[in-house]
Amino acid sequence: AKGKTVCRTTRPPAKALSYCLVKVLVQPAINIWVGLPSDGSYNDRFMALGGGGFVGGVGEPTQAVTAGYAGATTDTGHKGSTGSFGMLKPGIPDVQRQTDFGWRSEHMMAVVSKQLIRMFYGKPPEFSYWNGCSTGGRQGQAMAQRFPDDYDGILAGAPAIHFEKLGLGQTWPQ
Repeated sequence: AKGKTVCRTTRPPAKALSYCLVKVLVQPAINIWVGLPSDGSYNDRFMALGGGGFVGGVGEPTQAVTAGYAGATTDTGHKGSTGSFGMLKPGIPDVQRQTDFGWRSEHMMAVVSKQLIRMFYGKPPEFSYWNGCSTGGRQGQAMAQRFPDDYDGILAGAPAIHFEKLGLGQTWPQ
């Protein structure tokens, strides 16, 4: 007997979002965007969203806000999708940007977001979560190791760790 499999993904019609978007700059260059639901859908929880690749851009945290969370994203302190931000010039590392990319931007995202949530809603979030895959998975692991009190739960999928081996492994087949 032969069979046929049909896979379908159905999604409800797009929901109009009503939220306050706060854009914060943490010196020297970390951009953090925090979305605060303003339509009564806030579930008293905070969700930080991890990035992918070298991040280098920031966007609205609609994935979290759509589900009722106050949400946040960060560009990790630089612009662009390559790792060139990590060097001032050949042989001279940009330690500040490496630190911001490595862990500081994510910690500051938790600190700033929780302050904004407290000011906006008059109380802190009941629970705080990290949600990320690839670079976001690595970021989640860094938060668990360095700042275990920032989040009550961490979803760290497919963490992009051991960058020196990861880069070689991605290049080798080619």
